[in-house]
Amino acid sequence: MRRDARVGYVLIGRNEGERLKRALRAIDCAAEPVVYVDSGSTDGSVAFAQSVGAEVVDLDTSMGFTAARARNAGARRLFDVSLGVEFVQFIDGDCELQTGYIEAALEALDGEADLAVVSGRRRERHPEASVYNALIDLEWDTPVGEVRACHGDATVRRSAFEAVGGFRDTMIAGEEPEMCVRLRAAGWRLRRIDREMTLHDADLTRWGQWWKRAVRAGHAYAEGFALHGRGPARHNASALKSIGVWSVGWPLVLMAVVVLAVVWPWAWVGVAAVLALPGLMVVKIAWGKRRSGVGWGLALAYGWTCVACKWANAVGVATYLRRRRQRGPVRLIEYKGADEGGRAGGAARVAYVASVLPKRSETFVYRELMGLAERGVGVEAVSLYSPERGLGDERLDAIADSAVTVYADGWVRLGFDVVVGLMTSARTWGAIGRGVEDALGSGESLGGRVKAVVQAAAGVALARRLRGRGVDHLHAHFAHAPASVAMYAARAMGVSFSFTGHAADLFRDAHLLGRKLRRAAFVACISEWHRGYYRGHYRGMVERDDAAYPVIRCGVAVREPVAAACGDEAGPTLATVARLVPKKGIDTLIDALAEVRKTHAGCRAIVGGDGPELGALRARAAELGLADAVEFRGAVAHADVPGLLAEADVFVLPCRPAEDGDRDGIPVALMEAMSAEVCVVSGDLPTIRELIEDGVSGRMVEPGDAAALAATLREVLSDDARRAELAAAGRRRVVEEFSDGVNVDRLVAAFSGAMGRPMIEGGDRVAGTDCEVSADASSRASTAGAEPAPELATTGAGG
Repeated sequence: MRRDARVGYVLIGRNEGERLKRALRAIDCAAEPVVYVDSGSTDGSVAFAQSVGAEVVDLDTSMGFTAARARNAGARRLFDVSLGVEFVQFIDGDCELQTGYIEAALEALDGEADLAVVSGRRRERHPEASVYNALIDLEWDTPVGEVRACHGDATVRRSAFEAVGGFRDTMIAGEEPEMCVRLRAAGWRLRRIDREMTLHDADLTRWGQWWKRAVRAGHAYAEGFALHGRGPARHNASALKSIGVWSVGWPLVLMAVVVLAVVWPWAWVGVAAVLALPGLMVVKIAWGKRRSGVGWGLALAYGWTCVACKWANAVGVATYLRRRRQRGPVRLIEYKGADEGGRAGGAARVAYVASVLPKRSETFVYRELMGLAERGVGVEAVSLYSPERGLGDERLDAIADSAVTVYADGWVRLGFDVVVGLMTSARTWGAIGRGVEDALGSGESLGGRVKAVVQAAAGVALARRLRGRGVDHLHAHFAHAPASVAMYAARAMGVSFSFTGHAADLFRDAHLLGRKLRRAAFVACISEWHRGYYRGHYRGMVERDDAAYPVIRCGVAVREPVAAACGDEAGPTLATVARLVPKKGIDTLIDALAEVRKTHAGCRAIVGGDGPELGALRARAAELGLADAVEFRGAVAHADVPGLLAEADVFVLPCRPAEDGDRDGIPVALMEAMSAEVCVVSGDLPTIRELIEDGVSGRMVEPGDAAALAATLREVLSDDARRAELAAAGRRRVVEEFSDGVNVDRLVAAFSGAMGRPMIEGGDRVAGTDCEVSADASSRASTAGAEPAPELATTGAGG
């Protein structure tokens, strides 16, 4: 049975679930004219609304969704399908109409012809669920009688609504008070009656949600003032004045008296007085609420949020001004369901953190990233410093363009992000507190303690910059700065983190390593030796099983074997590709070459790579009379590596520990050469023994021993069959254990375990950009004969 034929209903919503069902059930949709406007729900809202008899408008969200636009669209449809409607009851999809309200509203509207809007008392369904719900319930309790504005739930006279053109479509918030300004200017009045109108389900449980709501309010204040603030209505002028006083004026006064106190000690009294002002304002507001019957606890909470959220309001004002200047698309500031951390469901998303990403010499990082993307794992690239560009590959350019940066954005922005983070999230305090704890309690040097605090701040800044990207987990390559920043960012976001350790970051720059091992969801070990190293050096701090230390190699894309060089008329060729630093032992290779040429007169060496040792190595070659026998080619593009390997009879990388403690892990350059079926000779380090079994898949020599290296090179150069046998076995070893495909699959499994759910496949995009990772660029190849498209980067720095 219909309440009144003159009333129609417009409900708006998006993914309201059970709340929408309650809202629709409170109205007899089969008998009443009801229009539900949906803005892209994915929870079955449209189907339910249709099932109970509501007329459904599926709003085109490509134009930018706002509640104002949804209400206007619903009203237009209502007027089209129900010509006799004289009044519209607008209801938000999280509200339930209360029995008896419509009759009371119509009685008021019928009694006063110039009354345009009637509203009643909104109440919260669960004020006891959180202090934020209770505060919202307090906000809804506005005075009864003539009012200047209404909420989203209200009964509106159709003729008045049409006379002023309805709501302003483009407003993301504050559209109801703005329309009310125009109604009052046109001579209409608004009233709030003393009746229960709707039951609202705010479902706010976190400070971050409350803060975001205040940001949205600030945006609404600024936009409303821009429209009507300078006219007779002075719309939102007092609100903006208050925001300016507390967010700008008070901090400036505080800074001024602090500066004065430096030269005039009595000024510290002024500092104390200024610091006390917010507290006094809180008490004043609370006292006003207390006089209306509110308990002291809730009254003080209300006063505190009113003052504290002035800074959130200021953020909203700044957001409006920026959008107005840029004239960008309409975008909502949403607070319901917003979490400070990752997402509860949907496709998993990982932020990949490195010092520089992409970087020419760290092919293993960006190949791993692209391998994950190809499997459908959402990946966000994070580069602490500016990414390298101009690497000659569109995929790498796309990663660089979309990468979230930290230090590269400057210290001013980093500081701003930290301040805003402290004001908006309790987790930010936890991250900064952890950095201070690490600085004071880790036994680090003064420099290490400062570094901990700075990296905690960088982690907080990164957490803010990743907000809204749905990141569930952070993974860092290298155990020093990237892992530190990821660790603190994960704390600030409420998600898990992991890292991959390599070489210098463990042996020379092991900052807070024990704490990172204990806090990480898992630690990817590039070798069994690394797993033993973590346990051996941090025994007692870290007691974890093998699942926490999965062996995940820094793999390579398996290529077609290169044609064996077998020497030329001038003699055999030795080749290497490496960053020219002491731990690579290239000076040992040059010394050994002088000895090898005594029996293989035409033997020469090709050295690919660049680095600080280049000048010294050139001088050493000239000193030994090898200037014409050693060719320094400089940095080698990854696409050119197969050609260089095709020139080689033997690939040589005589790694050794450096004097400062730096040493290789498992060099990518060796894996590349073995993959191409070139015989390899390496310095004998424990990590490299997992790649090369001496005499089976290559040869190993004592690190730094030029005579031993020369003897081994003479041996393999003198026996073509033996050299070919070692090369074939080396390729098999890489295919089975060190290919990208095998190890990216291991990484996906580790991420799934860390997040407690499977990584969802089906996507192929990197970092949310429009850069598609093609199948032939994949590192999935794990069988002989699979050759991906060329990738540009210098190999050899993978250790």
